[in-house]
Amino acid sequence: MPNSRIPATLLTAALTLFLVNASFAHEASRPVRQITGVLDVLQADDFAHGRHYVFYTIEDLVSGRAYKIRFEKVPPGKLVSGNIISARAVQKGDELVVTAELSSSVQTLDLAASVAAEERRAAVLIVNFSDKAVSTSKTDVGRKVFTDPMVSPPNKSVDGMYREASFGQVGFPGDTNGDGALDVFGPFTIPYTSTSACDYYAWGYAAEDKAVASGIDLSIYQHIVYVMPSNSCGWAGISNVGCATVCRAWIFQSSYGDIYAHEMGHNLSLKHAGTDTNNDGVKESDYGDYSDVMGYSGVGWRQVNAPHKDQMGWFGPFPGQVQKITTGGTYRIAPLETSPDLAISPQILKIKKGNTNEYYYLSYRILSGYDATLRTQYANGCTIHR
Repeated sequence: MPNSRIPATLLTAALTLFLVNASFAHEASRPVRQITGVLDVLQADDFAHGRHYVFYTIEDLVSGRAYKIRFEKVPPGKLVSGNIISARAVQKGDELVVTAELSSSVQTLDLAASVAAEERRAAVLIVNFSDKAVSTSKTDVGRKVFTDPMVSPPNKSVDGMYREASFGQVGFPGDTNGDGALDVFGPFTIPYTSTSACDYYAWGYAAEDKAVASGIDLSIYQHIVYVMPSNSCGWAGISNVGCATVCRAWIFQSSYGDIYAHEMGHNLSLKHAGTDTNNDGVKESDYGDYSDVMGYSGVGWRQVNAPHKDQMGWFGPFPGQVQKITTGGTYRIAPLETSPDLAISPQILKIKKGNTNEYYYLSYRILSGYDATLRTQYANGCTIHR
């Protein structure tokens, strides 16, 4: 559980969720309680079976105790790790349940923008179980996450992809501690087996303790990425959606670079890139957009799609590159991969969807840079997202 590692006094509420103290007669016999605390949101990804899971934990600001929290209905608002929430919920052991009746009184404030432009300091810990070791070499892990200055031409990495996708505004520098080596540490062997119960926080904390004991100062990092062997969880990875004081990501399939980019993308508050090919509002696949690293992983490097770039605010310094279309006509668009200061046309066209509060995004992708291996159905033509 995360409560022992998140100093609540250092957290800032990006969103506050209030559940009104309403009276629910048929809940009277159940232990309804009020709790205010720091939220931890985790996204687990099982790409092999096309399944994903979202878990919530809340650390009570009064007691410091952590509880699992579950919403019977769709959770209100755009919740991310580090939010402060105040909720009425039914207590069931160590789990708090926001029932359908209680959630009907939810009031929310919208979430502020995610990381727009910032260097992100990340430490990678290679973690072995007592019965199983990571099969990917330390050097290879480092080069999947960071751009290695010893490699020419530059290796493809999470750092390189996000720098290219964000037009240089977001990156993961490889030597935050200034020791001349990539910030990859370990391997550390923890006192758990790969068949132990799926307790990724306990595994991560055990690895952190080993790292600190070896002299590594983890306090200088915003992100901690644990690279571990496959295990009882059965996922490719799991990660915080957004950040509290530290963003954590667990990688259980270490051979694919885009899995690292996907899980660390969740840390930046990016959600999945799915598909709704008949545009009926129901996704056929939560991972189905192969043009975006937030879709399926294990299929190669690529950037993020047009709506994700707009969501992240990466076109903020280049306002003319996102054009809202309100009248019919003929329009030109420049490739999404082009540096905005060199593009001779807008790179995103947005058209308001009449019956909802959504937009259609039109963009044009080419086989260049991290998009050099983009699937053919997305290359050299117009792509429409909603």
